[in-house]
Amino acid sequence: MRKPKKIFVVSLIIIVVIAIVAVSLMFFYASTVRRILDEENTSYLQEVTQQEAAIIDTQVQGDISTLEAVATIFGNDYTPSLSSGRSMDILQDLQVQNGFKRMGIIYPDGTALTTDGGTYNFSDRGYFKKALAEISNISDTFADIVDGENINVYAVPVYSGNGAQVECVLFATISTAVFEDKISVSTFGGRGYSYVVDQAGNKIAASHHEDSITFDNIFNLHGSTVEDPNGEFPAMQKNMAKGKSGVVSYLKHGEPYYISYAPIGVNSWYVVSAVPASVATAKSSYLITLTGWMTGAIVCTVIIFLVYIVLSQNKSRRNLERIAYEDELTGSLSWMKFREEVKNILREYPGRSFAMINFDINKFKIFNQLYDYQNGNMLLQHIAAVLKKDMRENELFTHTGADDFDVLIEYSSDEDIIGRILKWNQRIRDYGFARKRKYNLLLSYGIYKIQKDDTYVTRMNDRSKIAKNSVKSNAHTFYAFYDNVMNHEMLREKELENTMDAALANHEFEVYYQPKFDLKTQKPIAAEALVRWKSPQKGFMSPGSFIPVFERNGFITKLDLYVFEEACAALHRWIERGYPAIPVSVNFSRLNMYDDNFIQNLKGIVRKYGISTDLLEIELTESALVYNDELVVRRMNELREAGFCISIDDFGTGYSSLNLLRTLPVNVIKLDKRFFTLKFDSERERVIITSIVSMAQQLGITVVAEGVETKAQADFLKDVGRSIIVQGFLYARPMPEEDLLRLLTGGK
Repeated sequence: MRKPKKIFVVSLIIIVVIAIVAVSLMFFYASTVRRILDEENTSYLQEVTQQEAAIIDTQVQGDISTLEAVATIFGNDYTPSLSSGRSMDILQDLQVQNGFKRMGIIYPDGTALTTDGGTYNFSDRGYFKKALAEISNISDTFADIVDGENINVYAVPVYSGNGAQVECVLFATISTAVFEDKISVSTFGGRGYSYVVDQAGNKIAASHHEDSITFDNIFNLHGSTVEDPNGEFPAMQKNMAKGKSGVVSYLKHGEPYYISYAPIGVNSWYVVSAVPASVATAKSSYLITLTGWMTGAIVCTVIIFLVYIVLSQNKSRRNLERIAYEDELTGSLSWMKFREEVKNILREYPGRSFAMINFDINKFKIFNQLYDYQNGNMLLQHIAAVLKKDMRENELFTHTGADDFDVLIEYSSDEDIIGRILKWNQRIRDYGFARKRKYNLLLSYGIYKIQKDDTYVTRMNDRSKIAKNSVKSNAHTFYAFYDNVMNHEMLREKELENTMDAALANHEFEVYYQPKFDLKTQKPIAAEALVRWKSPQKGFMSPGSFIPVFERNGFITKLDLYVFEEACAALHRWIERGYPAIPVSVNFSRLNMYDDNFIQNLKGIVRKYGISTDLLEIELTESALVYNDELVVRRMNELREAGFCISIDDFGTGYSSLNLLRTLPVNVIKLDKRFFTLKFDSERERVIITSIVSMAQQLGITVVAEGVETKAQADFLKDVGRSIIVQGFLYARPMPEEDLLRLLTGGK
């Protein structure tokens, strides 16, 4: 009993010690976070104030530069009659162009002539004296002698043509409201406001903000409205006297505020910005609170497992070897490094637009089977070279395995993304090895436009894959942009994939048979095996809901063999029981053509049930044959040599239908049902279908018209005047095996 007790005590001590350390670290962490966030808030306040100071400085320096340029022109042409009407006309134009209130000339004796026709004596004005002393300047704020409005005056010297002496002073009056407008821009969600003061705190301009305080000197605000509980205003006053910037706090009506001050660089003026502390620190306060709760929750959760972790975990596991950062095959980044770099780029350039693109080669496994893995690897290296050549700054890619590639690109529009993909696609498909062998390289691309709040690279990758998978079976496009509908479809497909193997093992896939009839005798002479999925949870599912998924993930080859074996087993039962044994056709995906064991698997099943191959028809869709590559042709010839009948399903949907009849070993063609959805009042349609039927029968090929649903369609086919087999809802729907037997035996 001592040993367990000792272990318990030791464990308890360890837990207590680690808990104390963890809590201490939690408080230290929270304190550190608060300090860092406070520093960031202070820095941001300073940045806002400095930006406003720069705006005022730019305005002043720009106006002075304009006046100095005008003064130079006047000086070059200086005459005692500079006050002529022509000169005033020029100044009036400049006044309007630059938004000045008035302009004018002040002569050395102080006599001033203005654009609004006034004559004044400004000999006592400080700005005039500075300009006469060859100093371009702007005055502090004072009331206009004309209308009492607050104004500031620019003044620059006008030199004689040789620059030897100051002949007069050029001045321009600007309304102080111009500066007030400049500092009235909305900051901190409209709660911040600013002032322009001189070095001593005297007001130059104030923003129009409703919370702005009226004052003459900012350091004389102490009273019922403003309090300085920490005594920070004197330090602010000293800093401003030294030309320094900073941030101080105070109370306004009892509410904490921050003041940020920064020099403008003109007349020792300062921009002073005020904002409620609750506004300035809103985000940081939220983060600190959230951090505290999360850290506390994590600490409480982790403590439960500390004993096990302390006793069972080896310290060396914390120093696991980092995953290699380079893909060995292509030289691209590894997925781990790619993910890390993507995070860094998105963090560094939050205002830019980036997209995650995932792509792969359609049926890459078939390429490897045809031309071996070495050539497959060379193709992947070719793709990497294409991408590497096209990567721009802040763009990167990774080869994540097999034929899967992920790319991060910067874009300006959807068209920009599509243009890049089209360029890659063209260069990748121009791969010499595949081109020489006339292998049609097809790729699928998925695009996810990264959003500002996206932080998980894996999720971005998943969404680009969802978009890619949506075009895998699409003959009209090879790229797609992600949307939420795709996500729902992906979840549905994943659910099917999670249950498909168990469903096959549990015989949830049921084979139905749709009879084929002789058009003349109206008797059933053959049948087509069709699959239905009877799920215990979802009930009957139509082929259209799961066949495309199985085509994409390759499971279709297993399902095809399953249906074929079920059909052979049914034929075996019919023969043993003395029922009529009619030929049965089974659909096969093109993927089966690339399986070296495909023919042997079919032969093995036929031998197992003792069925003659005369009773079995292999159906291939026309779209699966249009590639007409050597392997497909070879497989079809092997099927014929094994005694199987070969049928082309959906004949007439492709562009090479007639060429297929000439080049491939075909026994049966099934006219696509779209031939019979037309209104049969056109001689043109009649001639086309009659010609196809006639040509096929002259070649010894049986014609089956599928999808016949109306009497009008049947009558049209009869009028063709040829021996045709028909199949469709008009004659019989797909039915279970028992119903087919009743049909064949007349209900017996």
